[in-house]
Amino acid sequence: MDKGYHTTYSFKYHIVWVTKYRYAKFFGSVEKDAVQTFKSIAIDYDWEIEAFDVSPDHVHLYLVGEATDKPCDIVKRLKEESSKILGRKYPYLKNKKGAVWARGYFMTTVNDKTTSEQIKRYIRNQKQVAIQGSLFD
Repeated sequence: MDKGYHTTYSFKYHIVWVTKYRYAKFFGSVEKDAVQTFKSIAIDYDWEIEAFDVSPDHVHLYLVGEATDKPCDIVKRLKEESSKILGRKYPYLKNKKGAVWARGYFMTTVNDKTTSEQIKRYIRNQKQVAIQGSLFD
């Protein structure tokens, strides 16, 4: 949990995106440089990468974000900045238009203690809790 002036929050994301045309490009030193690049970008924006994997044709990140960051901006910054840095160092990573990564991505929020079933059960039980509680007293 993180704290702001009048807030307590926990924004954790599982993010996945692929290389342009899903070409396998990340091996050896390129993979190691990609890892360092993502770490550096995360530090610049005060994000914490709890886990990640750079595979030959895609990236998985488990990232803790700030309350002020929009999820789509997190992905945008990671993809754009890594594309520029890695594309300069390894020009073969880019396609004709200069893209390293494909357009889309997958992103979901993550919570260490609560599963989707727990949330659904909590929501389903709210009416019963309200009737039994002091809401109608």
